[in-house]
Amino acid sequence: MGAMADKGINVLIITQASSESSITVCVPEGEGERALAALQDAFELELARSTINSVSLLKGMSIVAIVGEGMVSTSGVSSTFMQALARANVNIRLIAQGSSERQVAVVVDGKDTSRALRAVHMAFTLSETATSVAVLGLSDRIGTELVKQLAAQEKSLVGDLGVEMRVTMAADVDCSKRREIPSKMVVSENKKFDLASLAKTLADSETKCDLEALTQALENDVNPHRVVVDCTKSEAVAGYYERWLQAGINIISPKAFVGEWSLDKYEAVRKAAKDNSASWQFESSVGGALPLLTTLRDLKETGHSIHLIEGCVSGTFAYVLKAMELDPNLKFSEAVAQAVDQDFSESDCRDDLTGLDTARKATVLGRRAGLQMELADVKVESLLSEELASKTY
Repeated sequence: MGAMADKGINVLIITQASSESSITVCVPEGEGERALAALQDAFELELARSTINSVSLLKGMSIVAIVGEGMVSTSGVSSTFMQALARANVNIRLIAQGSSERQVAVVVDGKDTSRALRAVHMAFTLSETATSVAVLGLSDRIGTELVKQLAAQEKSLVGDLGVEMRVTMAADVDCSKRREIPSKMVVSENKKFDLASLAKTLADSETKCDLEALTQALENDVNPHRVVVDCTKSEAVAGYYERWLQAGINIISPKAFVGEWSLDKYEAVRKAAKDNSASWQFESSVGGALPLLTTLRDLKETGHSIHLIEGCVSGTFAYVLKAMELDPNLKFSEAVAQAVDQDFSESDCRDDLTGLDTARKATVLGRRAGLQMELADVKVESLLSEELASKTY
């Protein structure tokens, strides 16, 4: 400290490892080089003898601190502070606490400063919780209905829960193929989109969907709460799941398409979510609004064993078979047409009628119940002939 004082360098934080193997000090960015030179001169002999291994300088750091009288008598403040930064995927380089217990400070990378500040403000309710939302597959039925629900509940979410959902990105998909490929997108960096006109805004966009550009926009968003709602069944989109989760971006997958993934990929995505304090939710992929997957998870986590899951997980199957039971004169094709008209079916109703969608959902249920299984392990019988199932339209 004497070497720094002699050079007139302002020391902001001092911390020493309990093993006494290192000492770290924080100084203003503009004084970093002078501080490094002062220490190298002061410890020239120790460095030459390897008594001290090295003196190094880290640039581009920021100090984030919480200060308050109430911290002395309130437990859990530091925990809330650290958890908020972890959920925002902000890496902590240094932690220091004053002996008066009235201040806790951390050092983070400069590029994470805004996200860290917002995360801490929200954690201590110094500002409302704002969530940046990206909707992929807006033209899909689920994407369209999601935006309608967000618009209808926008005021109640803020008023009742203190949560503001800001849709800042949206992408459309090409539904002309069984594997949808993202085709266009809109990204707003400074403000949220008007939900009532979002569909038109996207339709008028001439920007082709670039998943890499969209990902960079997500990663650059300083909001600590970021969510991607993937309403597509695109393998290209799914390929970014791990990267998004590693960046602390939460993902919601409302479709059973995750059941087609290999077990290795499924486990890799789950691990990425767990390791980075991010959330990957796919509750509505099976059973719609019924909390089936949450119930299975709770049963497993409380020590129960799942012996049997029985039921009909295909809305199309349920509708078609019930309609034909109630009206013996109703043709199979007519019942299917009614199911499609009433939005029970997948975008391609053959996914339902061949049993593929049921197999996907069974795979999701089985994995949540603790089975190490693949889609191919599910045995299904198709209601369609091979000719109809494989025909190109």
